[in-house]
Amino acid sequence: MITGRLFEGKYEILKVLGKGGTGTVYLARNVKLGTLWAIKEIKKGRDIRVELLAEPHILKRLRHPALPRVFDIIEDDRHVYTVVDYMDGVSLDRELARAGKFDEKTVIGWALQLCDVLNYLHGQKPNPIIYRDLKPSNIILSKDGSLKLIDFGTAREYKSESDSDTLYIGTRGYAAPEQYGFGQTSMATDIYSLGVTMHQLLTGKDPTSPPFEIKPVRYYDKSLSPSIEHVIAKCTRTDPKERYASSEELMADLARLIEKDSPDGEASHGKSAESVKRNLSCLERKGCRVLGFKKQVLAVWGSPEFACELAYTSARLSGLSVLLLNMDFTGSDISSYIRLDDSRGRNSGFFEPRTLLDDVTGGKFNGSSLYYYCVRKKGLENLHIIPAGCFYGIYEYPAEQVVFRIIDSAYDLFDLVVVIASGSMFDPFALKAAEKSHCILVPLQPSMDSIVKYRAQAEYLEKVHGIPSSKVKWVFYEYKKGINPPMGDLRDEVGAQKLAGFISYSPRREMYRNMKSTYSRRMEYRNLAEYEKILEGFGILPRKTAINRLKDWLLKRGKDMARSARKGLKRVKAY
Repeated sequence: MITGRLFEGKYEILKVLGKGGTGTVYLARNVKLGTLWAIKEIKKGRDIRVELLAEPHILKRLRHPALPRVFDIIEDDRHVYTVVDYMDGVSLDRELARAGKFDEKTVIGWALQLCDVLNYLHGQKPNPIIYRDLKPSNIILSKDGSLKLIDFGTAREYKSESDSDTLYIGTRGYAAPEQYGFGQTSMATDIYSLGVTMHQLLTGKDPTSPPFEIKPVRYYDKSLSPSIEHVIAKCTRTDPKERYASSEELMADLARLIEKDSPDGEASHGKSAESVKRNLSCLERKGCRVLGFKKQVLAVWGSPEFACELAYTSARLSGLSVLLLNMDFTGSDISSYIRLDDSRGRNSGFFEPRTLLDDVTGGKFNGSSLYYYCVRKKGLENLHIIPAGCFYGIYEYPAEQVVFRIIDSAYDLFDLVVVIASGSMFDPFALKAAEKSHCILVPLQPSMDSIVKYRAQAEYLEKVHGIPSSKVKWVFYEYKKGINPPMGDLRDEVGAQKLAGFISYSPRREMYRNMKSTYSRRMEYRNLAEYEKILEGFGILPRKTAINRLKDWLLKRGKDMARSARKGLKRVKAY
């Protein structure tokens, strides 16, 4: 491929991103959508030691924030081209060359992120995915501090019936002993490479340079803790059976290091997933960023106003890429609740719902084309909205095909998807949206009558449509203290595990509603804090301690008092 030329009539080749053992990677721009992609070019030939389509075949079924997604596979007589996400950032080997080495807390935070993605790969069914080439040059550090894993050209599926790998694949220095043809690569192989990578990031010593040995990290830097030395030594044992049994076990010991609790040999064996999560909960408080967020689809049942506020606060507080998807084709325009960009460019999102539905059912719809139908929220670039709107011809279209294809594409493209469903048990689009979501949020009036009504609906959905009641969570919307029943009584009625939270009544919301204006941008601090607690419950935001909440309240209180003082001073001067 030549820089400046068009590839396949739509990808403009901008530059070479890198070259490796399995091909050349180019940065390309889709001239129709204006989006950036990475295109990997692999030359066909007998000297290629890896199956050409192994990488795209593996990546196309993986969904993780730290992994690139495959959008297209193109093949000609001489090459195979794979179009994947462009991971914007700098590789850790370049960052290491600049910094020399990194402090222990930073490296542990990165190692926990890598454990998270390895845990995902190793948990694939029916066969775990073994990455086999973990090293700093294959790890991208994004601007937001998250890590991305690239280059799956050497990855393979682990099959227990295989005695050994056919050939040596990996990078000398980072590769485990079994990668030299003396055994089968397994989950322990990736743990070995992670240990070597941690060693290099902490010491700055290149494992590919003579004398090709891994000395204890404290040999190079006495300020490093004995605990991290122990962890790396266990990761890099020659015998795979002596290493960590899983990335989750390694994650548990790394989390304990953040808590200043040194691991003692096999103490972490048998540690439950819940204890690992409890250990990880301290990381944000200690200053380490951990990729603990999982992509989610949340269906909001019967309240577009709550859905708009939830999507707005998610994007504003988390910085994640959020899609607000209106699938209530019988409801009102959501612009009453959230302010949309009124530009009418190619990607403005102002279109007839029939256009989207015809594309989905007519075969013109693909994953990346979902961006075409999105409109942005003014002043919040990471919030994307498909407003759709009222469309009385909706039932002419097959609900399952429309809902499943749109939500699958949305799940691929965005970190969080908030779906507006009509809340009617007789609306097939609402039922399919509920079926496809990870959780169904039901905002209801804080009264015993509402609880009885919606509890009966949840039982009906489970018995008739097979939607488990465990997916349903309740939110008491516009709770009026002193008028509605005490929150303790309401919580007891629905069960603490089923209650996602509550949102207090706001006179300001009522005022903006009557003015036919939007409330979310001028949301009161109290409501913002209540949404924050709901988002913490879904893992979208890290949980705050009571002390941190008190600090936030004092800071907000101080700002309010300063603002009042300035207003009072202006009145005095005017007088």
